[in-house]
Amino acid sequence: MRNTSQWIRSVVASLSFLSAACSGTPGERIHNGDLGIYSSADILTADDLASIDASTTPEAVMRLRPTFLRGSLRAPIIGAAEIAVYVNGKYDGDTGTLAMIPLRAIRQMLFMHPSEARIKFGPLCRCANGAIVVTTGDATR
Repeated sequence: MRNTSQWIRSVVASLSFLSAACSGTPGERIHNGDLGIYSSADILTADDLASIDASTTPEAVMRLRPTFLRGSLRAPIIGAAEIAVYVNGKYDGDTGTLAMIPLRAIRQMLFMHPSEARIKFGPLCRCANGAIVVTTGDATR
């Protein structure tokens, strides 16, 4: 009986520790629909983009989340250290294509690390250094 109660206390203590370790402060994590849960540092919203004086999408990204343009900084095992850009779920090119996306048309931008991007977009994803996923108000783009 004594071993059972010690085991139960150990399990409860472990679960309490894990619960505390997994919970963050409010607003630290954002659920992003079917893309999962991300840190607010990995997401730019339309409100974020409207809050600064920038004339182009690359300029806004450079000011607000320069890490999006640096990628994961891990040397890829295979292929070039490319950051893929997906617009409304479709491959659009590398970060140079951000200049073609009107800043005011963007509803949300999300940076996905390479492993997350490969899970979402498949093994042929050109995202050895991550992916920037852009959702616009114009779903036909």
